[in-house]
Amino acid sequence: MGRKGKELTSNQKSRLAALNDAGYRKSDIVKLTGIKQSTVYSFLKRKVGEEWLTDCICPPSQRKYSLMIWGCITYHGVGTITVVEGNINALKYIDIIDNNVWPVVVRHFPDNDYVFQDDNAPVHRARSVQDFRRETGLKSMNWPAQSPDLNIIGNCWWVLKRELQKRTQNINNTKDLEREIRDIWDNLTVTYLKSLYNSIPRRILRVMRNKGNITNSGIDEEYGEKETLLDVILSLVEDEEKQKEKQKEKKETEENRGKDIRKRAMENLTPKKGTYLLSYNMTYLCSV
Repeated sequence: MGRKGKELTSNQKSRLAALNDAGYRKSDIVKLTGIKQSTVYSFLKRKVGEEWLTDCICPPSQRKYSLMIWGCITYHGVGTITVVEGNINALKYIDIIDNNVWPVVVRHFPDNDYVFQDDNAPVHRARSVQDFRRETGLKSMNWPAQSPDLNIIGNCWWVLKRELQKRTQNINNTKDLEREIRDIWDNLTVTYLKSLYNSIPRRILRVMRNKGNITNSGIDEEYGEKETLLDVILSLVEDEEKQKEKQKEKKETEENRGKDIRKRAMENLTPKKGTYLLSYNMTYLCSV
């Protein structure tokens, strides 16, 4: 019978089921959870008609804690991360920027060579927020709406959620949740963040190739081996397209050169108009 897994705890069953429902492959689930492969495969194997059997149902966790988090990243490392109390509005967002963005700018961008990028959430585009940016000189950029596939911080949130799933046994209240979040955030490596920034041109290329439509650029998966392989494939395709374009231009050049040669040859072989007249006149005179 599938999904029995007697040696698994309730939390482990919930994690396995959640990862499986999210579409992860069994081999990836083994890596993420650290549970034996045979146990994972046995637990996730369910026969037809067993969906609602007791052994096939994972009881939901009774511990539910949530926090609203704001954070930022840079090419040189993670920026600040802070807990947002209650609902966020324009005034609260201004306070977040004022208290958390400027310290990052001072620490990582002493030459003021930065651009602050957020998404097009209504609170980010409020008139008071725009006025604050102009008054303080916060350099920002225009950003297209509904473009999560171009926002690399989405990958960081995914890693954060994934790592939290491994630490559920350490979380018994919101304070524990905040502690674990900060620990995971602080351990995001510079190498990982740089790989995300370096992926931006390729993400833009995908959007252009997809004619502006949504793409899967790593928001729902860690930027790692799969993404690197995809980048290699895209790079090869791009090189092939460039090569084809060069061959096309070369062919057109050779064709134009051939046309010019044939044209000049025909001009040399064809008598000019004046020559025709002279021959006619000479023939006429000779006939007389």
